[in-house]
This record gives sequence, C-alpha cells and structure tokens, in this order.
Amino acid sequence: MTTNKFLAALMALCAIALSAEALNIEPRSSWGAVAARSPARISGAVDYVIIHHSDNPNGCSTSDQCQRMIKAIQTDHKGRRSFSDIGYNFIVAGDGKVYEGRGFGLQGSHAPNYNRNSIGIVFIGNFESTKPSSQMLQNCQGSD
Repeated sequence: MTTNKFLAALMALCAIALSAEALNIEPRSSWGAVAARSPARISGAVDYVIIHHSDNPNGCSTSDQCQRMIKAIQTDHKGRRSFSDIGYNFIVAGDGKVYEGRGFGLQGSHAPNYNRNSIGIVFIGNFESTKPSSQMLQNCQGSD
C-alpha cells in the first residue's frame, strides 16, 4: 500500500471514528443480537465504505419495527446464508437511529471480494425508486 493510499484510508477511518462519537450508535444489545460465530478481524485500514439497502419494501419507522427487522436480517444471514453474523458493520434505520451490526474492526459479509477491505453500511428499506429520508442520509454522513 502506498503512503498516500494508507494516509487516505487512515483519514477516512478517523473521520468515521470521530463521527461515531458525535453520532449515537445503538449497541448490538439494543436489537437483541446473538453472538457471532468466529468473526474475522479486519487487518489494517479499509479502502472502501460500501452502502447497501435491505430491500425491505416498507422499511421501518419505529424502533420496535427496526429492531425486529435487524434481528430478522441477522437470523437470515446466520441461517440461510451461513454467515458468522449479520453481514453489515452498521445499519441506518428509519427510526432515525444507527445500529451497530458487526461494528468497527470486524470483517463483514456484504460484498464478495471487498469484505476484507471495506465497511458495510445498510439502509433499511428499498431505495430503487425513492430516496432514503434526509435523517437517514444525515446519519450515514455522521455530521450535522
């Protein structure tokens, strides 16, 4: 990795870390996460932040709905897909909150060939023909 690429990746991680302090990230316990099976650590800085949508047509708007959807995603990922945990590092939900998925430092299962050098963020809902709410976009940016 070149020095410039390393510094850029380090700066990106610092920006994420700083925004995480400014942004309240709900812990895994808030949505009833079960323990991961042998999660892999990310070694070094990441090169990418990859944004997904969950493709749940109606998304969620209350904390109870969102937490149930996140739990269902984890159940699907660990069961049908045989992932070690929910595939995403963070979840941006329609209740105005950001939830911890795998969190920082753990490799996700969200983008084949990119999992080892990326952070995965999922927006709950389907955004093929509509945009996420301004609150969801602001939460993903991590700034006011």
